[in-house]
Amino acid sequence: MPLPLTRTACLADYPDCVSVAGWQQCHAIEAYHHWSWDPATGPAGDVLCFNWGAAHFRAPGRAPCYLAYQEQEPCLDRYTAIFALSVLDRVPSPLRFLRSQAARLALGGLLVCTFAAWDATGQDCAVGCEMRRRIYDWTAWSKLVQEIKGLGLHPYGGVDLHYHGHTLGDHTLATLVAVKDRRI
Repeated sequence: MPLPLTRTACLADYPDCVSVAGWQQCHAIEAYHHWSWDPATGPAGDVLCFNWGAAHFRAPGRAPCYLAYQEQEPCLDRYTAIFALSVLDRVPSPLRFLRSQAARLALGGLLVCTFAAWDATGQDCAVGCEMRRRIYDWTAWSKLVQEIKGLGLHPYGGVDLHYHGHTLGDHTLATLVAVKDRRI
């Protein structure tokens, strides 16, 4: 049975994975290939990738549109898959950002988000805190998983909210993988 797609990074998830950037890449490919797009409902493969992290990332799908740190305008109006890497921990309002992406996502489309997480509460003092507005603890991450349902998004591929260790020294990377409800 495959691992849940909403989970924290664990380098042991993938053979020969030596970095969180490598884990993020492998995880995105896993989520994309696990998700099945029905070509009868729309154009397959149009992908939007917000990559606000420092790690190089190759988005799966046909001719992905890449947007760097704080670029706002997407290349198209509708996407079958959206990757938001190191975005939710950096935007002023994560739910507003997710609402905007849900509007751009085709029915049945895939959303993959990564963000900083740790097993502590309180002020973010982990490495890289100057680049983030927040770091997700278990409570905030759990709430996020519940709140996306009000946006017409549903967790996809299983949810594992356990913390799997400090892969970035004193914190880790977490994911939120969802699909847009086809009935909207």
